[in-house]
Amino acid sequence: SWAHRCGRGGSRWGHKLPTEHFREWAKQVAEATCTQVYSAMEVNHADGTRSIDNPFRADDALIQKWTNLANEFTAVGGIRLAFVLNEILEHKKHKAAHKEGRGVHHRHRSWKKNFGTNAFIAAIVVPLTLFGLRFHLQLGGPGLMQFMRGHLKT
Repeated sequence: SWAHRCGRGGSRWGHKLPTEHFREWAKQVAEATCTQVYSAMEVNHADGTRSIDNPFRADDALIQKWTNLANEFTAVGGIRLAFVLNEILEHKKHKAAHKEGRGVHHRHRSWKKNFGTNAFIAAIVVPLTLFGLRFHLQLGGPGLMQFMRGHLKT
């Protein structure tokens, strides 16, 4: 179903800003409307042109298909509205806690993932920095203590 393809779960939505969601959701609805509504109305002609019959007549199967699509749009729209309203409430809770000087754990941040990222960066940056400083010293550059002595006032 279209609702399944668009990603119904709030867990997939938590990492983006509302403006990004609105843009993405608008693209999904526009794509579904073009491919499932307007394309069903268009008639291909032998010369390669396309047009919509005037007056357009929809059969029962097409009306049922569009009704199902409208129901899916409505259901997914409700889910998206609930998600946005929950995000607003979460923001208000964080704002109130911040005013009171209390930190609130943010569900979007994983301390384990952040710790892993920082540990990975430190495992690369610290040895490279130490190697660079040692290499600089071996080339005859001033050591840290020499540098500090030369620039500190006595």
